[in-house]
Amino acid sequence: MARGQYPGGRRAGSLGRTGDVLLLLTAVAYVAFVLSVFLRPSGEVYLWADLFAYDGVFFLAGLLMVLRGTRGDASERPWLLIGIGILLNAVGGVLWSLDEISPMPSTVVAIPDLLWMCFYPLAFVALYRLASRQVRISQGAGWLDAVIAGSGVFTIGLAAIGTALAIDVNVGVNADYIVNATYLLGDLVLIAMVVMVAQACGWKLPRAWMLLLGGLLLYGFGDALYLVELSRGSYVEGSAIDVLWPTAGVLFGVAAVAARPLRAPDAPRRTSTGPAWVLVPSLAVLGSGAVLLAGALGLSDNMSLLPVAFAALTIVLGVIRLDTAVRQQRALADELRESRLDVLTGLPNRTAVADGVIAGAAIALDIDDMAAFNDSLGTDRADRLMLSVARRLRACIRSEDVVARVGGDEFVVLLSRPGLAQATVVAEDLLRVIEEPTVIDGLHLHVSMSAGVAASEPDASMPAIDLLAVANDALRRAKSEGPGLVRVQDGSVSRMSVERLQRRAEIRQALRPGQDGFVPYFQPIVSIADGSVLVCEALARWPRQGRILAPGDFMDDLVQSGSLPALTQRMLTASLTQLTDAGLGYATAVNVPPELLTAELTSHIERALAEAGVPADRLYLEVTETAILRDPKSAAAVLHELREQGVRVLLDDFGTGWSGLSSLRDLGIDGLKLDYSFVSRLATDSATEAIVRGIASVARDLGICVIYEGVEDPEVEARVFEMPTGYAQGFAVARPMPISDLAAWQASRQAPV
Repeated sequence: MARGQYPGGRRAGSLGRTGDVLLLLTAVAYVAFVLSVFLRPSGEVYLWADLFAYDGVFFLAGLLMVLRGTRGDASERPWLLIGIGILLNAVGGVLWSLDEISPMPSTVVAIPDLLWMCFYPLAFVALYRLASRQVRISQGAGWLDAVIAGSGVFTIGLAAIGTALAIDVNVGVNADYIVNATYLLGDLVLIAMVVMVAQACGWKLPRAWMLLLGGLLLYGFGDALYLVELSRGSYVEGSAIDVLWPTAGVLFGVAAVAARPLRAPDAPRRTSTGPAWVLVPSLAVLGSGAVLLAGALGLSDNMSLLPVAFAALTIVLGVIRLDTAVRQQRALADELRESRLDVLTGLPNRTAVADGVIAGAAIALDIDDMAAFNDSLGTDRADRLMLSVARRLRACIRSEDVVARVGGDEFVVLLSRPGLAQATVVAEDLLRVIEEPTVIDGLHLHVSMSAGVAASEPDASMPAIDLLAVANDALRRAKSEGPGLVRVQDGSVSRMSVERLQRRAEIRQALRPGQDGFVPYFQPIVSIADGSVLVCEALARWPRQGRILAPGDFMDDLVQSGSLPALTQRMLTASLTQLTDAGLGYATAVNVPPELLTAELTSHIERALAEAGVPADRLYLEVTETAILRDPKSAAAVLHELREQGVRVLLDDFGTGWSGLSSLRDLGIDGLKLDYSFVSRLATDSATEAIVRGIASVARDLGICVIYEGVEDPEVEARVFEMPTGYAQGFAVARPMPISDLAAWQASRQAPV
């Protein structure tokens, strides 16, 4: 079967011999009516011409469309609706002609008018269904543009015709005028629909739709001129105006014969919104303004009411369209800006970075172990942590530089002009700032980042996304060697990273079996009531290069080297052993990090207690709220098992996190340590003092001891020792000291041990 053929040899879209006959009869009826118009005497009515020629054109055109709707496939069914509308139009015409022989009953709207009006909703539904099957019909502004275009065409056309024919309107508006004006509005809506389809098709309409548009325009101009003539009472049946309507009918019939689908069924839907479409309503508004100006200046002595009304409508709609366009542009600008910004931080995103060109350097940054923060903190706190990181990065760079968030925990800093060496220094400074403690809901969090640095050639530019790719390669190498490091694109490591790698190596060496690189220092916690020692907290110290380093000097490298669990185990064994060997009867307290709060901790503590030969109640374990938050159920189970063995548990840094007074009962602890941020304000803040006294009262009722940590000066010490019960810890009470000094300190005290 040849392409474009149906079975049996008929061409796709052809209406066959029946269609050809109907089209020929349509042409004959049309020619007969045109001849009758130009050959009949003025004012003479030829009933045969109206019934058989004029109405025959519409009847035959309607049959062609019905045939198209029934002969074609499902996509062509809507032609049936247009055909029914045109057939009703023909019936209305017959009744209108017969009314001259036998007048019909008078109603508000004549029966022929009702039949003619049926054409518009049927045609609208049909056109919509024909178009929506193959193209996306524009909405909102597209409809408005189409109406403006149609109204502008009517304005200019009616003004030109009115001027040429010297038509003037000076009579009032009556019921017939309103009814016929309704036809004109219906014409405008249908024209707008076809214009909409033209826009959606990129202004490349198939032949059938061009014929439909031409027919609707002629139909509309016929209704408009009839309305003008009706207004001045000068309409004469059989005049040249009457030729416009059957001409439109012929175009409708030919459209049915020439109909094809707008697009092949598998063609992609498209919408044209280019500059040419903006030009159409703009020209319509300008033309309408020119019509009004010509009338106001008296350049057109025969300006009628109808073009003035359409001109005013076009201009009003144009103003509305302008406002719509401004709103659309603002919305598009906002959408574009939002599409280039990270939703959480408000920083530029990867899309924004990809569009840039830079002559300078890029620093790729990644938060180390962000997954652990997400798991332990929850989504809300993790988001706030991300915001804190973003603000710190933004605050550390110049206004001409850019910070962007290009991934979940990935950032990039784009520096203008600096070379590789300067950018590396900036990266080191950024890492130091990020590593300063972050407080989220009172929780003190330690965040670290790794960085990769890349720079463009001197005095040369390159796409930012390409430079970022080089920096990301360096970042991957940095992360493979451990957190908190800076790698450069040439493979070198920054000076700060070299120092950190060296310290981490020394930390690992100092914690190997048989090495005494870390030693415990003991800080006594004494009773407020009688000065007796409750427990001595074991605090790690690192003798290095002739100095005794406190945790603040090595904790970041200790954590980032993964050595914190090993140090905790070292402190646990060493503190128990040293206190026993020195013959001191003090209990010891050891901080337990989240990583060690697992089931294996109980067996390790059993071994340490057995080696030191001390009972379990001589050991206190200090756990933070962060450690419990990491896995609350598992942590609670471990703490419960330890307490069953006799080990005491203290909740460290109480008041900085999620724990409230109501949760103390359920935590399974022996005591709590009030955070330094509370204790340090006791001497200056009465509200803080009231809160502290309330916590102490509730804890006492629950059988939980309270330890005031951070007693650093005499004023705070005096306030703490005014409390009814509890224990004090801080420099004002006793400084951390080695085991040899602890024995001397005990000997110098008057209070019994």
